[in-house]
Amino acid sequence: FVFFSTLLKNLSEKPITSPNLLYEIVQYVLKYIAGDIMITYYDFNELVKSGISNETYLKIIMHIKDITIPVKNSYPEYKNWFLNKHVPGLGINRNILFAVHKMEIVGVINLKNTDMEKKICTLYVKPGFRFNKIGTTLLKMAFEQLGTNKPLITISDDKLFELRKFIVNNNWEISEK
Repeated sequence: FVFFSTLLKNLSEKPITSPNLLYEIVQYVLKYIAGDIMITYYDFNELVKSGISNETYLKIIMHIKDITIPVKNSYPEYKNWFLNKHVPGLGINRNILFAVHKMEIVGVINLKNTDMEKKICTLYVKPGFRFNKIGTTLLKMAFEQLGTNKPLITISDDKLFELRKFIVNNNWEISEK
């Protein structure tokens, strides 16, 4: 019952306007009914410290790059930024937290953590896995790692409506447009 009331509340706030959203909801309902939503969360830098192989390192990085490609719709230079700026900073002042379902990465948050800047660079959850608290869990992990619940985060104008719940629930303020 809680699931359906949450789903109805979400739908009342954002009516179905695209076939993709309807597809996402149907997939979510089917997964929920089947009890098929088992998510494991990982800290990339901790995996590296634990001694993962170079092959595993590269597989994870390439998988994350591939699933986050839709980000380029809002940030055309995303792939270049990810491979040439974010990845080289891993283990130094950057990290990736990610969610896995059945050996598939379904959610990602890229972080920058310096004395001068505590920043969420990217938050992405695959469409078929949204409405499962994956983004919320990744945000909580990010807040803990960054040492703040008010990090810098850049949200493109076209994503403000989609991310409004995160903005409101975390009491974030628009500081620059």
